[in-house]
Amino acid sequence: MNIAHGIKRAIAAVSTFALVLTSSGVAIAQATTFQDVPSNAWFYPFVEDLVDQGVIAPNDFFYPNRSLNRAELMKIVVTANGGLFNYTAPATPTFSDVAPDAWYYDYVEAAVALELHLVTPMQRGTSLAVSALVIL
Repeated sequence: MNIAHGIKRAIAAVSTFALVLTSSGVAIAQATTFQDVPSNAWFYPFVEDLVDQGVIAPNDFFYPNRSLNRAELMKIVVTANGGLFNYTAPATPTFSDVAPDAWYYDYVEAAVALELHLVTPMQRGTSLAVSALVIL
């Protein structure tokens, strides 16, 4: 057997193997954005889609088993609804526990302005309780 024939046989074998794996439903490894989101996880395509759309930023870890707090959820929802483009938050906060210098201030105020119904004062006056965990 000459070398060219051996190379052709190897290429044919690899191609056949790839075709069999693909048609049998066995997943071939894909590059993942997050170390803790394997490509075979049920939520993988949704997470990757959010990254592709710029809703969440690529990072080393996604932390799929960690709860979101209200501020994080508002950032995700506001970003998914067009973000903060051409938005200027009011100088006076809507909620007493959301300071204008907090990283989430603009997102909270944008959620109020967009009437996303994510932000309504808690029963205790005008507190938003931004660190409260989101329970779905």
